[in-house]
Amino acid sequence: MESVPGFLVDAHVRDERADDLDALIRSLFARRHLRTAGSGQQQMWMVAEFIQQMRARSAVFKALSTKMDGPIPFGIGHCTIKDGAVEQVARPLPLEHPNVFARVLSEFVAPGAVCGVEPENEAPYGWRIDGVDELTALDEHALRSYRASA
Repeated sequence: MESVPGFLVDAHVRDERADDLDALIRSLFARRHLRTAGSGQQQMWMVAEFIQQMRARSAVFKALSTKMDGPIPFGIGHCTIKDGAVEQVARPLPLEHPNVFARVLSEFVAPGAVCGVEPENEAPYGWRIDGVDELTALDEHALRSYRASA
């Protein structure tokens, strides 16, 4: 799957989830080429093992995946935690599954964070995180407003 350029605004980490998010960031960054590593059955088992690790750390991801496969939000691996906030290391964020990225991240950040994407030939779209796995869709105008205030 191709990635879409994305961004993150006002993503303040929930204190009680900071350690799990940090572990996910490190793990996703280290495995960002997982889908192209290995071959055949070896790759299948590497993906399945990683899926299990993700499911153990994220209830939202567990709901979005099976024991063997799922839409892995590798974009989280292109972030870091600095002064209690999630910051992008890559600009723009490469998001293969933008909605999954926002939904999984919602488990680790406080309400009010905004995740958006700016596809090349489409209008920007995104979500405001209102709670764990609770997203409100935002239109192009709202996204531009959030980006301008950041």
